[in-house]
Amino acid sequence: MENHTHTRLLDDEEAGWYLNQSPRWIRSRWAAGELPGVKLGRSVRFRVEDLDRFIEAHTAGGQR
Repeated sequence: MENHTHTRLLDDEEAGWYLNQSPRWIRSRWAAGELPGVKLGRSVRFRVEDLDRFIEAHTAGGQR
């Protein structure tokens, strides 16, 4: 039997909580193509792994 790992998909409210942003901000970043999402019918869901990559890509390095 194969071992399948299941990835939990977050809605815009949960993704907003994860990134400390509003659901509206999450939807606007998705609509702009800046935040990857999975389109399921009329809904969009977000993988935690993609949110983590978004954080890494937008983390400022070095000193200000």
